[in-house]
Amino acid sequence: MYSAEHKEDVLVYAPLLLIEADNPCHSDLCCLKGLKTYIAVAAATSTTNAEALNAQYRKRTRADYVAASSDPDRRCRIAYGPVNPDGLPLYKTASELGFKKTGAEDLLKLEAFDPSQDTPVEVLHTVMLGIVKYMVQDLYKNRLKNNPDKLQQMHNALRVYSASKGFNRTFRRQLNYTGSFVGRDFKQLIQVLPIILTTTFKDDEGLQVVAPVFVQLGKLSSLVFMRSVEHHFDDYLEEVRRTIADLTREIHVFDEVSGNNDRLCSKPKLHILHHLPDNIKRFGCALHFESEKGEQFNKFIQEHLFHTNRHSTSFDVARKFGKQIALRH
Repeated sequence: MYSAEHKEDVLVYAPLLLIEADNPCHSDLCCLKGLKTYIAVAAATSTTNAEALNAQYRKRTRADYVAASSDPDRRCRIAYGPVNPDGLPLYKTASELGFKKTGAEDLLKLEAFDPSQDTPVEVLHTVMLGIVKYMVQDLYKNRLKNNPDKLQQMHNALRVYSASKGFNRTFRRQLNYTGSFVGRDFKQLIQVLPIILTTTFKDDEGLQVVAPVFVQLGKLSSLVFMRSVEHHFDDYLEEVRRTIADLTREIHVFDEVSGNNDRLCSKPKLHILHHLPDNIKRFGCALHFESEKGEQFNKFIQEHLFHTNRHSTSFDVARKFGKQIALRH
């Protein structure tokens, strides 16, 4: 590339900064089996001890991924588990820790790529389409659905906010279709549900079981969905870390009181959330590495595919948008 500053052709080296993707895609890029094989915290410990969920665990390093990918049988031993007072780690084979061959091993040839740090938590799928979605569905299916009076009271409370800026659709009947909600819907609900549950339903014992979880989710959402922090960034990071720990404790209490077989505190997305403060420290606010805008672009890809024969979709889309980028410049 010609450099106007040096007045000659120069070699441009562009190191990889990060890879934005949802959790399953990040698992493939990190050569892991996926969220269902999450074993960083022993199941028995994570579901019976609230403090174990907030304990400090050994972080994987780039060397761990390199060692796992270089062993075809995934038999190399890798340290894992909580940080013990004596400093001695536990060990399992790479296969037992969920490493597998996915075809993404070549990414490790890039010295700039560190799977342990360059695949940041994606807040849309981890928070809104993760924990918030689990809690909203539980609220409707287990606490409102079979109680028409209470459900109507909730609809009336939500209708009060229907005229607010940003509420582009009414919620009068929307809770009946929680299974088809998208990220935008959960963003709107998490702003008002903590207020409704702590005021309108403050005397309802059944709903007060979930109210503390929604309060912490609302607080976390207000911290995560911001563009910049101009002052006291370390204090902001500590507040995010503290809120995630408080949310984890409240979810554990919720699981204990509710007696659910499918315990929310053992969900992989809750553990993944504990890595968010480190990602924010490395890359800035979480909105800098969220994938929501990229997902919204799927609409335009779909519209273009209507005009193709569907035989070579990737090539057709790449050529179409390549021409648009060339014309733009």
